[in-house]
Amino acid sequence: MRKFSALWILIVVFVATGASVAVHQQWPFDNRVNWNQPDSVAVFMANGVFDPGDTEYVAPTAEDFDREIMQRDDDEIEQRRQEAVDYFLERFGVDFSDADIAQDGAIILLHVYQDPRWNYRCYKLPCRYVPRSGYVVHDAQYVMAVVAPNATFYGSWGGEEGTEVPGGSVAVNGEYLIQGSRRFRPGSRRNMHIRFVSVSPIFNAASGDIKFDCLLTDSPWGLGAAIGRQESNVLSDGTVQIAIQNVLQFPPPEWALE
Repeated sequence: MRKFSALWILIVVFVATGASVAVHQQWPFDNRVNWNQPDSVAVFMANGVFDPGDTEYVAPTAEDFDREIMQRDDDEIEQRRQEAVDYFLERFGVDFSDADIAQDGAIILLHVYQDPRWNYRCYKLPCRYVPRSGYVVHDAQYVMAVVAPNATFYGSWGGEEGTEVPGGSVAVNGEYLIQGSRRFRPGSRRNMHIRFVSVSPIFNAASGDIKFDCLLTDSPWGLGAAIGRQESNVLSDGTVQIAIQNVLQFPPPEWALE
């Protein structure tokens, strides 16, 4: 069986989704929700099997997502990064203002885009027909990852004295782009954009088998929550099997608003 580093597994695991969350009144979230919406659930699933050692395959990057999928220019790309940096500083007291490392290299900032070989797709949307084959889900995230044995988070989550977290802990600031047609068309009105954040760290993220609860801060259906599970397994032939079940609920349940 092929062996992989904990950091590699951590990156694989967290190109999909975020962490446990709560709403904070001081955050500028858009609280507009259609409370009378009769069908308020979206379902994402992934079932990909791929060879991470395939040297002939070149996976698209987060920059490809920014430029080709989201059609962002240099200023818009920098603005998106700054939003993530500001968030990690306010919430966790981790400062990436000058570089993509913090606390003497204990914490790193990654910008990642989910490998299309994961086959991440949307099979259900609120009040909208989805074909049986589903819609492609593009997923890009800024990931704050603890790569040392431990690190300390401050900010509104960790407090003034700080809270120590173990290696492998992560937090994310990410976005989904649901491709609302079989062929991708940049800027199409059928595409749906959703932003999500983790408010509490996910621990033991490198295990490859996690549960996640995310706050959806911006979407066509208002404030929401994502509740799901992800598994990552290295098979006997060295390939990696990914399984994700992600239910997005609009409006969010009470636990996401506490």
